[in-house]
Amino acid sequence: MLKATGSGFSPAYRDKLNFYLMSVSVILRFVIIGLLWLGACAVLITRMIAQDVPITLLSLFPIIASGIIIFIPLYKKYVGNNKRNGGSGR
Repeated sequence: MLKATGSGFSPAYRDKLNFYLMSVSVILRFVIIGLLWLGACAVLITRMIAQDVPITLLSLFPIIASGIIIFIPLYKKYVGNNKRNGGSGR
């Protein structure tokens, strides 16, 4: 992770810059994981349509469950901790 270090920055500015860099990395991480997850879901749904499998709640359950399993822990780790203690989420 990038850190704002050096004697040219005041401590308050350095803290703000480090928080901004952490925010960018968290957003980028969410976007990359989200795109990978959407791609996997698109492949699954495309194969279901190609094989004439009816799309029901039961057939969509693995997609919904995988979204919950992937994104809830990430949200709790990075976004939830930032709101709770104002830190970097680590």
